[in-house]
Amino acid sequence: MNVAEAKARLRGEMRERLARLSPGDWTTASERVCQRVRDLDAWRGARWVGAYAAMSREIDVGPLMEEALARGMRVAVPGWDEASGTYGFREVRDPGRDLIDGPHRARVPRGECEAVDPGRLDFVLVPGIAFDGRGGRLGRGKGFYDRLLACSGGVTCGVGADEQWVPQVPVESHDVRLDWVLLPGRTVRPG
Repeated sequence: MNVAEAKARLRGEMRERLARLSPGDWTTASERVCQRVRDLDAWRGARWVGAYAAMSREIDVGPLMEEALARGMRVAVPGWDEASGTYGFREVRDPGRDLIDGPHRARVPRGECEAVDPGRLDFVLVPGIAFDGRGGRLGRGKGFYDRLLACSGGVTCGVGADEQWVPQVPVESHDVRLDWVLLPGRTVRPG
């Protein structure tokens, strides 16, 4: 089995596993993960934060976005660029106003939100389908986050439910490894 096939197989297994989690399970997992993020020096010292608007079966980092904005940190969220067919970070100043329904079932910043160079971000929260102890991350299969993270100069932090932990994520040369993986039951800094 090649890497692409291994990724597809793991995505299928993880989707089945995650479908068994209730909305309450996701709420509890999100609260615990957000607390683990708050405990990181890299988070507390960040000036620019990359975040995301959670989709179904993702850790909700909305409270962290709100807290970051209240503390004077600047927040950027991936937004869809129709012309290029890719995502790029855009500044969000008011999530309730600035985030709208976008493609791929994701909430994205309005087109009027200012573009942000990923290299400016000090800390980036990253969702995924599976994570491992080497900083491996399995995404949804389109490579959007890998392209964004390849240009990021800050600390990258994968966040997920405990059920998203696997012994090894199949990776390819273009897959970007994470600096941290935070789950409700563990904080991992790959070495």
